[in-house]
Amino acid sequence: CSKWSGAWDGSSLRALLQATAAAGERPAAIAFGNELIGHHGIAAKLAVGDYVTGVRQLHAMLVDAWPSQPPLVLAPDSKLDPPWFAEMLDALYNDSAAPPLPPRALMVTHHMYPLGAAKLDGLQRKALSARLFDRNAGWLRTAAALVITRSRGAADVGVSETGGCYNSGKRGLSDAFGSTFWWSDLLGAAARSMHALVCRQALVGGHYGLLDLRRRQPSPDFYVLLLYRRLLARAPLPAPAIDGGGNETRAYAHCGGDEGGLVLMLINPALAADVNASVRGLRLHGGALSDRRLDYVLTAAPSANGDRLKSRSVALNGVRLVAAPDGALPPLRGARGRGAVVRQPALSLGLYWWPAARCGAAGLWAPKGNAGAADYVFS
Repeated sequence: CSKWSGAWDGSSLRALLQATAAAGERPAAIAFGNELIGHHGIAAKLAVGDYVTGVRQLHAMLVDAWPSQPPLVLAPDSKLDPPWFAEMLDALYNDSAAPPLPPRALMVTHHMYPLGAAKLDGLQRKALSARLFDRNAGWLRTAAALVITRSRGAADVGVSETGGCYNSGKRGLSDAFGSTFWWSDLLGAAARSMHALVCRQALVGGHYGLLDLRRRQPSPDFYVLLLYRRLLARAPLPAPAIDGGGNETRAYAHCGGDEGGLVLMLINPALAADVNASVRGLRLHGGALSDRRLDYVLTAAPSANGDRLKSRSVALNGVRLVAAPDGALPPLRGARGRGAVVRQPALSLGLYWWPAARCGAAGLWAPKGNAGAADYVFS
């Protein structure tokens, strides 16, 4: 197709959605196209009016198929174009000639490939830079403010596609330990910027896949995401104090996940300088912070060429993480630590968990069971 104009014909999708509902299945969300809009469209560059008409039609189909709990609409699934996004949101929520979409019916999604094209030189240096981290944080804040303001708080915002560098990623970077720094920082910055979703490109395929089917091993970025998902909740706190390191060092504090407590994620891409961080100044319920904590420190596992950044394996607290031949993941065992101050080695990422802390950012989090009484193992 070379002409992108006219009304969208959703009849085949309607039939598919009705058949899916009749089978007792329900998707969590449906994306309305991929990179179809504005200056950043791959082939199509749809105008706002045409695209918004299709979004409304899709939402109506989802309500018809699942009246009590329709799946989310994800749109526009493209690189952030603030003027275009603002016009789309105004048409969906602030148009006197049409009713606004219901609250939580839409997640406004944008794509981020902060390293640029995979063919470019100097990407490893860029992936460790404070300038990149600052720019990503600014981009995320811009997206969140735009969506919240223009939708009057009715729509969520999320990153529906990110993989570092586009065109399938870069060998020796996207699939290696050097990628964990921009990736972990983007996860922390997205949560701090009220993003409800970050979706990685891709689970399988290209050099940015989280699973390497040839080696039958997860990538270092996979383990970052796994620990982040298991330890952290969407309840960020103010940034803790950092002592030492360069401008590229980052710290993110969160209320804990299902097990409660307080979690600090400390990112130190410096090649030689260790850093200290303290959580003493964070607001907590229930008095002083317990000294007991569990440390999850990720470093590069030794590689054949000796380049830690290009290592395709990761070590947790000094132990190389290796999946079993049947695909079973290794246990993720925290090391016992004490105190409110942690020391983060150079070229490493750490997640530090105080299970007994009562976190005050999003209500009261109490430790469950006897978490913290012994080493906590995720398996």
